[in-house]
Amino acid sequence: MASDRLVAVWDLTGPPPARPDSPAMLPAVNATEDGRFLPIPPGAEAVRLHIPADLGALLTSQPARAVQWRAQTRQAFHALLGDGYRVTDFLAGDAPAYVLSR
Repeated sequence: MASDRLVAVWDLTGPPPARPDSPAMLPAVNATEDGRFLPIPPGAEAVRLHIPADLGALLTSQPARAVQWRAQTRQAFHALLGDGYRVTDFLAGDAPAYVLSR
């Protein structure tokens, strides 16, 4: 399966990035059940981008679905980063997601 890498830059001398209140309540830009990319809500200052809870297990049990998730996540990251969003948080748990903010 293809692999994606992000480069994180964190200016330790500056203020920390703003983290939205109640990130679990932010609009999602992909479906939690299959990763399908959804339209970015107009004017959204922050959104959630879900990833599979256990990509390794998904890759073993449903490799085609895991590859589909990876491709859809890549598409979403390209669209969001290209639209000025930056990763500002991560939500762990049953529905893990990156939080991206403008």
